Amino acid sequence: LTGEHIAMIQRLQPYAGCDWTRVLRDLSNPDKHRHLTAVRHPIVIAPTIGSTEAILAGKEVEMEGEISIGITFSDGKPVIEYLEQLVVDVTQTLYVFKPEFERR
Repeated sequence: LTGEHIAMIQRLQPYAGCDWTRVLRDLSNPDKHRHLTAVRHPIVIAPTIGSTEAILAGKEVEMEGEISIGITFSDGKPVIEYLEQLVVDVTQTLYVFKPEFERR
């Protein structure tokens, strides 16, 4: 490795403020130690309009609604957004290093 290569790699380190490598490290380290990555999955149930009032009035109601499940990491960031951003950042990094790969 040249000095330029080493400098490029150092800029990608979490201690240098590179967020995507920090995320990748945080996702990969627990697995190395046989720990699961924490995720949260809150469930939101949205009943049909007017059903809440009917229930409070003691009326029988047929419930229909939508259930959405958001899966997040323990910091609250959605899993899909994290992974999509990782794809973008890794692709950009590979593009930066592409000339180095082509020289070999």
